[in-house]
Amino acid sequence: LSSVKLHEGVISIGVGAFGKCTNLSTVVIPDSVVWLGGYAFEDCVNLTRVALPKKLNSMGGYVFYGCKNLTSIDIPENIIPVLCSNGSLSGCSALKSFKIPDGVTEIANSMFSNCENLTTVEIPNTVEQIGSHAFSACKNLEYVKLPSSVKTIGEGAFDGCEKISDNIKRTALSKIPRTVSVATSYNTPYDDPQCDDNYNPDKYNYELRVAGNGQEYYARIN
Repeated sequence: LSSVKLHEGVISIGVGAFGKCTNLSTVVIPDSVVWLGGYAFEDCVNLTRVALPKKLNSMGGYVFYGCKNLTSIDIPENIIPVLCSNGSLSGCSALKSFKIPDGVTEIANSMFSNCENLTTVEIPNTVEQIGSHAFSACKNLEYVKLPSSVKTIGEGAFDGCEKISDNIKRTALSKIPRTVSVATSYNTPYDDPQCDDNYNPDKYNYELRVAGNGQEYYARIN
């Protein structure tokens, strides 16, 4: 499967629909599509360009995860809210620059993680939140300016970004929300059945708790 042209009238592309179609290089998505399922184009390593449909209003996580040759994404202005899906461009290592459109208020968790050749990101002054690990392991990211509109930055947002300035790193640390741990009746974290050693905030919701022995831990709450 090297090319796909979906007909006008199709309204959704399911979870993992074209995932791991490693020979897929061209896809035409009609403007009638309103929903893209998570991992829809995961590991389509020969996909180089995609235009998002004008009526799109919802998008699952990691839609283009691992599309390592994706260099261009055409984004209609009226679908701005759907850019905020976890890991949507994670592992798109051919991306070199990205301009986030005006109106976006949030950069989702892991959205650009492991985009190792990304050097420049333009963030508009409408962005208020940057998610956890949003730019982690973007080792060549150098040109990024945090607008004054940004209120919170998640943990590890710039981990592994070796070339960004120390000022950006300090700002990121200062804007991490401080979570107050919830006291529990458990003597140790492992007495709590919700204790989760495999912390994965992109997939689950957590609560920071403290056991009777004073040890803090994350409890998975859904």
